[in-house]
Amino acid sequence: MKRVLILASLCVLILSGCNFKNQNCQTSDVISSINTNSSSSQLGTPIPINGFSLEDLKLQICVPSDIKFQDPNIDFDMPEHYSVMSGDPTFDLGAYMKAKLYGNYTYVCALTVENTIAAMELPVIFLQGFNLEDIENKRAVIMVGQRQLSMEELSAYEVYRDEAAVVYNFSSLVMTESFDDYIEIHKASTTYDYSWTKDVYHYFQNHIQEIIKRK
Repeated sequence: MKRVLILASLCVLILSGCNFKNQNCQTSDVISSINTNSSSSQLGTPIPINGFSLEDLKLQICVPSDIKFQDPNIDFDMPEHYSVMSGDPTFDLGAYMKAKLYGNYTYVCALTVENTIAAMELPVIFLQGFNLEDIENKRAVIMVGQRQLSMEELSAYEVYRDEAAVVYNFSSLVMTESFDDYIEIHKASTTYDYSWTKDVYHYFQNHIQEIIKRK
């Protein structure tokens, strides 16, 4: 009889141990789930941030005085053969842009004079700047059109950075075609020689890192 009671007691202890272990496992799973949800909550929903034009950020493009562009189609002097302009979300460049930039931005145009009435604007570069403090927010994301760019991807487009701001050249993400195709599609004359505008395009694309300066 004593042997039966001892065996019964052992069985109860073993079952209790199994139950306790199972409860521990369930409790650990609940804690793990709470921690995961808490981390996700702290991370939060990504926040797309708006960009700025160079002017907004008190930056400017400074082309050295010895850099000259020449339009062979005209026989009079123009103060400049390019123009630095600011755009915003309400400004429609239509066929020149395949993707929207969120916030303000800067673009440079070659000025073509197909007639004596007015100069036409042919975009050669699209730039957008951001405050560093906005970029450093872990929830912040930068959008170009429907594309969300990671910090690693953004490094390929960076052309300027100082203690307060960073500027990206988004031309390849925004321009609808290569510049040669741009000319063919958007030219307003069949007799005007547009080849000189390629010099403007290549200069700004190749030297933009050197010519953005703080005011």
